[in-house]
Amino acid sequence: MLKRVVWWTTGAAMGFGSSVWVQRKVRRTVQQYTPDVVQQRVQQSARSIGPTVKAAVGEGRAAMRERERQLEAEVDGRVGRRRPG
Repeated sequence: MLKRVVWWTTGAAMGFGSSVWVQRKVRRTVQQYTPDVVQQRVQQSARSIGPTVKAAVGEGRAAMRERERQLEAEVDGRVGRRRPG
């Protein structure tokens, strides 16, 4: 009889403890996805990505200008020469 009481008490304590743990976990997870928290995360991400995007756009524009210069030089070189024929 004593064994049953011990195991029943142990099971009840484990069940209670695990249910409290699950409730806390669920509350934390729900709090992470409230509109205010999600908005803050998006703003932080946008702020951290902003300089990287600006740098990439600047680098792309510089590469584009350089390539345009190269193409213009090729075209100017071809126009200056006469084709045989």
